[in-house]
Amino acid sequence: MGTLDISQNNFLGRGWQLGLRIRAGANTQQGQISFTEPWLFDRPLAAGVDLFSTMRTFDEYQYDTVGGNLRLSHPFAEYWRWSTSYRLTQDKISDVVSADEELRKQEGTRITSAIIAGLTRDSRDNFQAPTRGGLTTFSVDFAGLGGDSKYVKLLASTTYFKPLWFGHVLSGRLEGGWGFGIGEDGLTGKSELPVFERFYLGGPNTVRSFKARRISPIDSAGQRLGGNGYDLANLEYIIPLPYDFRLAGFLDMGNVYGFGNDFDILDQRYAIGGGVRWRSPFGPIRVDYGINPDRRTVNGKKDDFGAVQFSVGSPF
Repeated sequence: MGTLDISQNNFLGRGWQLGLRIRAGANTQQGQISFTEPWLFDRPLAAGVDLFSTMRTFDEYQYDTVGGNLRLSHPFAEYWRWSTSYRLTQDKISDVVSADEELRKQEGTRITSAIIAGLTRDSRDNFQAPTRGGLTTFSVDFAGLGGDSKYVKLLASTTYFKPLWFGHVLSGRLEGGWGFGIGEDGLTGKSELPVFERFYLGGPNTVRSFKARRISPIDSAGQRLGGNGYDLANLEYIIPLPYDFRLAGFLDMGNVYGFGNDFDILDQRYAIGGGVRWRSPFGPIRVDYGINPDRRTVNGKKDDFGAVQFSVGSPF
């Protein structure tokens, strides 16, 4: 995949923020343009608009979306900020590979009209490689103001970074989410969460012994459905090295529930491993390897022993 990001934080000398993003790869194509006025009405009220088009190819289906987003946010107290936004998109699911009706009924085009409200407390000392402080977020998504999609999603996350000795850092995260349909979905006629809004785990920022989206309930044909709820916990220990390198050891655990996979807090998937971080001139780069200590066999296929994860930025 290749990514091009261009931004200007003082567009036309007015303090406006303008951004352009283009992503191109075998499985993802994305274009987005964003505009933000950070000081609306001579107050620290940030207002913005995003226009975007995304095409993503998953193992189970093709997902295309085009739309826009209007947003407002305002800081308060010392570390807090509230935010709200309105999103209008056209979402299309096609090329479903499963023979199971549960996933095939999601095929088609729908309109999603949603309001998102959020609350954030951010006391981190550095956004890219934090060493102290924390980040706590709460958000509620409500879709049903017209359109076909009708659902509610609740998300909560908290992270904390504790400096120890000689630059060592201990950090952790707790996170969870739940979503459910309300009324009749305009495409399927049922009260359910659309497949493109469901939860998956795995990848460089969740349970690192699994590749992206591999932790998910499956249908009778063995295809991943996504879930309507999840929990996630991460613990990481960072050791600094010369030349802006750092070593990391981590423990991850979490699972996805719903759509045939009942909630059980004791049923968790795990990752134990380590990695290397480098604060490069292009931003923080990291490579992790997570081992799966609880390999299971599902539909005759056994879990991988582990997974290599390459990414940029902090995992949480």
